Amino acid sequence: MLKASRAHLAECDEGYFTHLRAALGITVTLGAAALACAAHAFIPGIFTRTASTRVERVRSSIVARQRVASPLADLADPTTDETTSGTPA
Repeated sequence: MLKASRAHLAECDEGYFTHLRAALGITVTLGAAALACAAHAFIPGIFTRTASTRVERVRSSIVARQRVASPLADLADPTTDETTSGTPA
């Protein structure tokens, strides 16, 4: 497991504590989104966009971190269209 952890950190181009902080930040954000979604289930008029907004924020953050770790990531991303400068197809 230690070898796999080291490989993952190298792949992300992050140190242990940087990765820990990012992962825990994602955990807190998704936990808050889950709570908002549960409240929305009972009272549909509240938190109508909270969960989707937070999930999108997490996705954008992860994609940005991947691009920093691997600047050529866009070339291998099948969800982008090269002719439109990386905008979703």
